[in-house]
Order: sequence, then C-alpha cells, then structure tokens
Amino acid sequence: MDQKEHELKIRPDFFKQTLNGTLPFEYRKNDRDFKPGDYLWLREWDPDIKIGYTGWNLYLQIKEVFKVIPGLPQDYCIMTFGFKAAWVARTDESFIEELIKKEYKTVKAEQETGWIRE
Repeated sequence: MDQKEHELKIRPDFFKQTLNGTLPFEYRKNDRDFKPGDYLWLREWDPDIKIGYTGWNLYLQIKEVFKVIPGLPQDYCIMTFGFKAAWVARTDESFIEELIKKEYKTVKAEQETGWIRE
C-alpha cells in the first residue's frame, strides 16, 4: 500500500479535542484522496496570533474513510484515526511570549519535546 502524508491546519479548539480524545474523527474536504493507512500531520493554526502556527503538532494514521453518509456533502469525508504522536516544534522566546498572551500555560520544559501544555 502506498501511504501518503497529508499536512493540514487545525484550529486550536479542534486540536485540543483531538489531543484529549473527545474528537475521535476528522471531517474534511476530500481533495487529497485520503485513504486508510495514510498519515495526517495536523498543525495547530490560530488565526488570532500573528505567527499563525502555534508549534503544536499531531501525527495520526487514518484507519477508515467514510465518503457516503446521509447528509455528508459531496467531496467531503469523515476519517477515523489512530494516534501516533504529539509534539511542539518551536520554543523560541517570542513564540512562548505569544502563547502566554493567548493564555496557554507552560508547565514544564523537556529537552526533547519542548513546552508541554497543561
């Protein structure tokens, strides 16, 4: 099977729900021909901060892709996934200051993973 990696933006509210398990699926326009086994690289995007990307990332593997469900618009799909990883890619000072302004709390710093959200 030829697996693809799909890099996508995700809003902070959906990111948090996906990370904590209360949103166990992705609803997306199927403009990338998503398939089971493909990977989703979800990058948290906050339009209210000037840097846009917060640095938070999720890596998921698609388990199932549903394309025909009553009420689902044509060319859209719902995907279930398995959780693979979560990490922070940025820890520079201006980034941390920007996050603190957005009321993010940093509870500890680890050399490998960066800042961990509470």
